[in-house]
Amino acid sequence: MKVYTTTKSGIQIGCYYEPPLRNNMSEDDELIQRALLGIREPQDFWTMLDWFTYSVLVSVLLSVVISYFAVTGDA
Repeated sequence: MKVYTTTKSGIQIGCYYEPPLRNNMSEDDELIQRALLGIREPQDFWTMLDWFTYSVLVSVLLSVVISYFAVTGDA
């Protein structure tokens, strides 16, 4: 809907006005924007527990593999 005013001299004021576009970002768009801007979300307890469990499991697996090769002498 275009609303404009015509002056006495015939000039139309506001004839090219367009309302600003709305920004409808999805959650994925916001995630990409946060990644590009370098914004990190704070990690909660469960996320940190997941990383800790993962690192412990990898360490145990690595030590089992190393001890297996140390005992058997296979290279």
